[in-house]
Amino acid sequence: MPQTAQEVIGYYARRIGEQVKLPAHFAAIAVKLREFFEERAFKQKVDLGDPAVVRAISTPVARFVTEKAFTNALAKLAIAEREPELLSEGRGLSSCAPFPWSGQVHAAQKTVFNLLPCDNNFELEFSKWLDHNEEVVSFAKLPMRFGFAIEYIDDEFSLRSYYPDFVARGSDGTLYLLRRRAWSPRRWSTRTARRACGVRT
Repeated sequence: MPQTAQEVIGYYARRIGEQVKLPAHFAAIAVKLREFFEERAFKQKVDLGDPAVVRAISTPVARFVTEKAFTNALAKLAIAEREPELLSEGRGLSSCAPFPWSGQVHAAQKTVFNLLPCDNNFELEFSKWLDHNEEVVSFAKLPMRFGFAIEYIDDEFSLRSYYPDFVARGSDGTLYLLRRRAWSPRRWSTRTARRACGVRT
């Protein structure tokens, strides 16, 4: 059990700084935490030297609420939303060099590859469905070696890269990035399926 409020504040400041990837701002976070506990947390100004106050701000509930409030607030300041942008000139899938593949393949008609590499049976069936769908003009599996990725920030504020599984062009000219996801009709309701497809319910 921490002996002083300063120890509690230091502990929280380190955890919050790590969670929002701002460890260098430990001192600034600690100052705001002290202000929060001293003037706002108890809806009145309190003495942080009071052992009862130290015990109160050290409880698991206090830690959870404090960390959640501060990480959410700091995330909004640390992460700025911006319009997506291409980091390099566009290039065709035809520029992808040939590569060895020992897995399943599909000799599709609507793709630039002579054989479409498939990671599993689901991808094989999905590529067949795309190949026979009248609303799909062309499509392809996006090989990892092609290097197409979309950067994003995950729930833990870490920079990640998302690699779509397929790309397709619709009969109206719209381009689609597709993510494969197997599902079971027994487990999925219509509402769940619509959400997975990006349809609001």
